[in-house]
Amino acid sequence: MPTPPDRIAYVELCGFDRDTFRAAVLVVTADAEPVEFRFTDTARPSRVQKLLWGGRLTAHLVTHVLVKPALDALSVPPSLVVVRRRELLDLRPLVACPVVQLVTTAIDDGCRQLTDAPHPFPPAADGTPAATPEPVYLRAWKDDPSDLAKALSALSMVAAAVNPGEPFDRVRAAVTAIHEEARAARG
Repeated sequence: MPTPPDRIAYVELCGFDRDTFRAAVLVVTADAEPVEFRFTDTARPSRVQKLLWGGRLTAHLVTHVLVKPALDALSVPPSLVVVRRRELLDLRPLVACPVVQLVTTAIDDGCRQLTDAPHPFPPAADGTPAATPEPVYLRAWKDDPSDLAKALSALSMVAAAVNPGEPFDRVRAAVTAIHEEARAARG
């Protein structure tokens, strides 16, 4: 089944308690309307895993154990994956679409500007005024120019509807609610 051009997956990683993580994926249209939402169970590395993986544990846990399976569970693959954490750019060889990091500061020459600071963002869906506009930049895995061009095109449509980082807030709020409900159910 071909991927529709406007299935943009926002991937968020949430940390809870000590060393407990949960990942979630919110797929939105170019108008930032939700299409699909997936989240993972919590994952907590054991002491032995921490010793064996060392400094690579977090990247492995996040990319291979949490996020990749959540992306694989989507009913239709996304046309673009947007992340906030730099290590999630390592998803690129594992998925068939561009993966870009959304940042508010041009960290290096590999970043490309998506929006200008004076560009006011529309209010949130609940009518809350938008935060003070900040410039938004994208970085692709290994600064791939083709991935950056595709991402700039897709996310410029999202930026016309909402702050391009706003879907991350929705994901985080949903995952926090899910985590709190699960904790309350356990007693």
